[in-house]
Amino acid sequence: ALVRKSRAPHVSMPAAAEPSPAEVERLMSDPRVRELQYKLAHGGEKFKLEVTNEKPQEVRNIVVPEGASEEEQMAALQRAMEEEARNKQREADEEARRAAAAKAERIAQSDPWCYVLSGAGTAAANGTYMRDGTAVKNGARVYVNERGFLLSHEVVGGGEGWIVGVAPKAYYGFQTTDKLAPEEGWAVQEHGSSPAPRVAHVEPLMAVEAAKREGNAAFKKGDHAAAVQRYGEALETAAACSGAHGLSDELLAVLHGNRAEARLQLGEHAEAEGDADAALELDPCFVKAYVRRAKALHAQERWGAAEAALRDALEVSPGAREVLAQQEEYRVAALARSGKEAVLSELSGLLGRLSALVRRKGTASEVTSLLRQLPSLLASLKTKPTDDPAVPGGLIYESAPNHDAQVYVRLATNGFALLAPLLRPMPKGAKEELLGAALETVAAAVRDCPTNMSAFDKYVPQLVPILRAKAATSLEVLRSAVRLLGAMGVRASARRVMHDPATAEGLMHVLSFPDSSSQRLHVAIIAALEDMRDTGTLANLLAVEGAPETFWREAHSRNKDVNGPSRGLIGTAMTSAVCRRRLGLRERTKRLVELVEKMTADAPVREEYVVARRAAGAAPAATGDDDDDEVKWPLRDVAALPESDTRALGEI
Repeated sequence: ALVRKSRAPHVSMPAAAEPSPAEVERLMSDPRVRELQYKLAHGGEKFKLEVTNEKPQEVRNIVVPEGASEEEQMAALQRAMEEEARNKQREADEEARRAAAAKAERIAQSDPWCYVLSGAGTAAANGTYMRDGTAVKNGARVYVNERGFLLSHEVVGGGEGWIVGVAPKAYYGFQTTDKLAPEEGWAVQEHGSSPAPRVAHVEPLMAVEAAKREGNAAFKKGDHAAAVQRYGEALETAAACSGAHGLSDELLAVLHGNRAEARLQLGEHAEAEGDADAALELDPCFVKAYVRRAKALHAQERWGAAEAALRDALEVSPGAREVLAQQEEYRVAALARSGKEAVLSELSGLLGRLSALVRRKGTASEVTSLLRQLPSLLASLKTKPTDDPAVPGGLIYESAPNHDAQVYVRLATNGFALLAPLLRPMPKGAKEELLGAALETVAAAVRDCPTNMSAFDKYVPQLVPILRAKAATSLEVLRSAVRLLGAMGVRASARRVMHDPATAEGLMHVLSFPDSSSQRLHVAIIAALEDMRDTGTLANLLAVEGAPETFWREAHSRNKDVNGPSRGLIGTAMTSAVCRRRLGLRERTKRLVELVEKMTADAPVREEYVVARRAAGAAPAATGDDDDDEVKWPLRDVAALPESDTRALGEI
């Protein structure tokens, strides 16, 4: 019970059944209730009483007159409970009415695609009953199972109902005028055996959705032919049940769109175009259908029509990422076809040979030699302003990603699907050059290219077994894997890999080696970790032997791109007790203080501060040594020290 102020005298009770006399006695003996009664009887402050169980529930306010007696309060409580019971009954009646109306509407709209009988004593009567063509009997369809048993609506001797049997024998029956076979309550007839069956009806929508789910599952497994077949079955069912409840144009458009994608994967481009057109006929706002139509047209070398399909998609959904990414690919493909871009022309030749080698299972050395040529083609020299006064013009050259070349790699490798099988740990004894070359190629292709990162997201988990196999993998391959992880560092998929404790050892093994190159691995990884600000990930990494020293070293690096994020990482680590222990903050601080004291020992003392170690009037230290009560801190003049020592202190 909770008593609190209110503007009017109320007793609030939960909506519940009438309390027993014992419960009323317990309630009225509560001191807070007695206080409430006193306040009400003597005109004191206005209160509201709420009685609740452990779970929150609706509370009804019960109005009690000023100064009401205990009997009047209980009478008001009784009236409120009776009213609450009436309200509940009205709600239950309304719910039953709605359920009955919904059932009637469902029966009126129902036109089952099939029935499934189970549990019948006569085994041959069990199974799936499909429509017997277009046969109709007494206003309901006729269904038949594979053993020749019929499920039909019959009129016999002035009565009507559903019969399961083989004419003229009846095995099970249910007397009803409903045109939908009931689920339960069937009676065993002359030729049937107990028990009676349970009957489940499958509506056309249910059958279509089931076939669609099977098609989706087959597509995910890579069985695109089976996916085409399942989507086709769903469309056939929908055509046979045209106008059935739930079979909307939008659902049929999705089925055509899904089959178009599966056919694209099989190289059936003309058929895929037909499915995409059918989807757009049903749903002109289906953006994915425009994209699939564009892919089918592009594969048939109808470049202009493909670009027009993408423009139509942008009219429906301006700024759609999938459409913009596809437009980007086609623009780059057009550049490559024109021959005006030497890099794209060279890439086209290399990737064409790579595709042929992979598909005809060329040797590892052949594929490796091709892959090693790609990273250099994916980078280009670009100017960058510099503050160095010694540089004429204030511009320097730096290596940067060649965006068009990166996009072309995504296009030519089918969204990296061609390269993904190469990103796996090599068998024992095998040369790792192929894996390293594939990792370096993908890292160069996704670096600073958001659309390529998005396309490679689903393959990032393949880095986990590579990093876990630290003992069996060379440092060069691990470095390539970490380079790719860093290139994907802004993506959630890569950050999940960084968070995995099993990959921490391989990741820190690579970072433990100093790297002074212009595109050092540490920058991207540490920047991603600092941006995550996740102490759990940091704790996993700091648990690796030598990891704290790596982060401290990078925090003191002269490279501003890495020392800032490293210091941010250490700042984040200081918010976690586990990370603080693993960083060794206490030990490092003690060593730092000892170092400063040693370096400044010869500097003259200008002032001395006395700092009390205990509050005035507190008990003395347990040692009994008066010196423990205070400590003297000298202020030294470091300007008198040699310049080298002063500079070192400044760095500290």
